[in-house]
Amino acid sequence: MSAVFNARVELDFNKFVSDLKNLENKADIVIKDIEKPIHLSSPNTSKFESGLGKLKGLIGASLGIGALIGFGKAVIDTGMKMDTMTARIRTLGGESKALAKDFETLSIKMSKDIPISATEMQGALYDALSAGIKPTKEGIESFMTAAGKLAVGGMETVGNTVNLLSSLLNAYGEEANQASKYSDILFQTVNLGKTTIPELNASLSQVIPTASAVGIGLEDVGASLALMTVNGIPTAQATTKLNALLVALQKGSEKLTPILKKAGVTIDSLKNEPLIDNLEKMKIAFAESGKSATESFESIEASAAFNVLTKDIDKSRDMLTQLGKSAGSTEAAFQDMASTPEMAMQKLKGTLEGIFLQVYNAIMPTISALMPIVEKLLGMAGEILKKLAPIIAQLVDKLSPIIDTILSAIGELLPPIIDILKIILDSLNPIFDVITNI
Repeated sequence: MSAVFNARVELDFNKFVSDLKNLENKADIVIKDIEKPIHLSSPNTSKFESGLGKLKGLIGASLGIGALIGFGKAVIDTGMKMDTMTARIRTLGGESKALAKDFETLSIKMSKDIPISATEMQGALYDALSAGIKPTKEGIESFMTAAGKLAVGGMETVGNTVNLLSSLLNAYGEEANQASKYSDILFQTVNLGKTTIPELNASLSQVIPTASAVGIGLEDVGASLALMTVNGIPTAQATTKLNALLVALQKGSEKLTPILKKAGVTIDSLKNEPLIDNLEKMKIAFAESGKSATESFESIEASAAFNVLTKDIDKSRDMLTQLGKSAGSTEAAFQDMASTPEMAMQKLKGTLEGIFLQVYNAIMPTISALMPIVEKLLGMAGEILKKLAPIIAQLVDKLSPIIDTILSAIGELLPPIIDILKIILDSLNPIFDVITNI
């Protein structure tokens, strides 16, 4: 039987080689015809255009299937990511768990107005709740709107602006609905000084705990930092120097305490009066005592901050006055940035993500209902394959000699197949050149 099979394979192979030669001859004729100039007025133009139309239709159908698959993947990926973010909120328990789905709806809603994706917004919302922002619908919407607009206007991530605003609210004991006020102060600091929202986010933690502990508000801190950065002190160094100054004003020292007493600067005055008023009184006391800040402060950073802030008292007061007019500064920056092409594309992306999430939420109940059935079918398939395994093994043993012969024949057939494919592809090149030049 093996000899008969081998003979048949040899006959089939010889016939295939003969067919290949005939096809090669026909390919040569086709190539010569294609190399002739093609005139669009030729009678064959309609056939060519018809063929091209079919080719375009085939490509279009393929692209359509690819786009559908891509859409499905985007829907599943986006939906699963949002599910994960929402599940994280549930882990916080209490009201956060009860309102987790409502917060998801809120994130989707906000992403339509603020060019930040709903999944990113939901992740940042978890961070806000973790930081102690109370889980109420109104409070969270107010807080996240402020954080989102601060992120867009300040070119910062919403995760970082959530961290910045939540830290400020916690330090000063404020509620979530005050987030926009603090955001405006931050932006006014940027407008008046030589700093950025990312730089403030990275550095404010150096001074806010000290300032808030003594009752010095963010407006005083912002005015001081704006003036210091305008005078060439980088934000990170400015916060360190300002913190050293505030610590020195509270602690005093052998040389500084007499100046503080003479000036009437106390913890109460620091809490109830603008910082610049306290510093002005100290400047007068230094002058009357014949002392300098540099020799009286134990810290070089503290004396440097004092000297910069009191160099021009009127300018310092003007900074503080301008900080008091900060309302609306975040919104103005947000509107400027939201109108850029980059943010317009980000907003479009957010809209598409919202569509993906709507589709995902619509199909997931059905998919979830089908999962037990699919799992059962997969289990049954596994059992069937387990039973078929011995039979398949026997078939493989019996067919292995034939498989070897087939593989051997395929090995001999591959070179001429590759050659003819090369001929066909080479013959298509002139056609592609014509299509390119149409």
